[in-house]
Amino acid sequence: MNARGIAVAAATLAAVLLIGVEIASWPESARFNTVTETVGRCALQATVVSPADAATGLRQGDRIDLSQMTVPARTAIVYHYTPTQTGRVGEVINLAVQRGGSAVAIPYTLRHTDTMPTLIAQVGFKFVILVVGVFVLWRGRARAATILGIWCLGVAVGLPDAWWGALPVDGRLSGGILTAALWTYSPLMLYLVVEAIATGVSRRAILIARTAMLIAVVPSLVLNTVNATQQAYTGCGLVYLTSWLVNGAFSAAQLVIIAFFAVSYARTTGLARQRIRWVFWAFVISRFGVLLNLFNRLLVHPIHLSGAEWLTVMIFPLGCAYAILRHRIIDVNFVLNRTLIYTILTSVAVGIFVLLEHILNSVAVSREGSLAVELAVALGLGISFNAVHKRTEQFLDRTLFRRKYEAAIALEQLSEDAAYMENPE
Repeated sequence: MNARGIAVAAATLAAVLLIGVEIASWPESARFNTVTETVGRCALQATVVSPADAATGLRQGDRIDLSQMTVPARTAIVYHYTPTQTGRVGEVINLAVQRGGSAVAIPYTLRHTDTMPTLIAQVGFKFVILVVGVFVLWRGRARAATILGIWCLGVAVGLPDAWWGALPVDGRLSGGILTAALWTYSPLMLYLVVEAIATGVSRRAILIARTAMLIAVVPSLVLNTVNATQQAYTGCGLVYLTSWLVNGAFSAAQLVIIAFFAVSYARTTGLARQRIRWVFWAFVISRFGVLLNLFNRLLVHPIHLSGAEWLTVMIFPLGCAYAILRHRIIDVNFVLNRTLIYTILTSVAVGIFVLLEHILNSVAVSREGSLAVELAVALGLGISFNAVHKRTEQFLDRTLFRRKYEAAIALEQLSEDAAYMENPE
């Protein structure tokens, strides 16, 4: 296996392991359910308070002083702009609230609010994106395929939600940092995918688009990853950025990608245009939910729209898959064969982690011991991946693609016999 193969195997194993940890952590994960807005380096303000949270004494307009709270309490609430759950079910955190001119201490119990149908839908999303990412990483050789595969793996780990509640505080904090980073870098990676498949765009336009993307992404990186992590550790961020500025810049990043792809598509003609048509329109539609979510955050009283966002995100990788099948870029049977292989392998790996977590919980193994066992299993899966992959491929070839499999075997036998033929006639 070459260096690229080793890197791809490591990335695949890491993504599968992280998703397995997330699924195992789901029952114990919780988030701070009040919608908050950053109003200073060391403070959040409650903007939308649910009836259940209002019953605890929290009020709309309350200012939460992070510097007066503990690290576990801050970890549960600082990643409020990213889709992650870094709190533990049943944990009581003390909110240091400034209301009017007085300080109020409010005990807040973190609750698990997700339903099983929600989990199934979210895991289904992760599964689809993960399969597409693994497929293009293992079979693609072009720069666009590599970037698309990495983007898919990151999206599968971070969206539509990430659950880290079963981990110790340091693990939950690390999970929050990872999710925030994946959420922030995603538009930049998506732009690189579009740039790699775009044609008809000048070098100057590419440099302008790259500069615009960096400018648009940096505020979100600072607020969601750097500031949030600093707030979790110390109670205060490095620099104060208004949420309006960050959301506006993040929305601008999406518009830059759409504009760049639109210009490229408009300047592409003939067969090249036909080959990227489905990719282009799938991309445009996939941005609808994202932009709706981001524009909605710019409103005074935002509505939670992450469901629309992650449903439309799925359209882009599926559009890429359709383009591969429609234009015969590679053999259709080959695509179906490899898709089935990686679907089976991914399902088995995730299933093993879920079953293992259930068994370990049943026998009351400590959390540290459970994580050690899961890590050992993950390493075992990684070491045996090639052998399992080969046997799965042979089984599918014999079962579903028998004619092609028999032809390949006959051709291989002929090539071996040809070396000993004295008279070809």
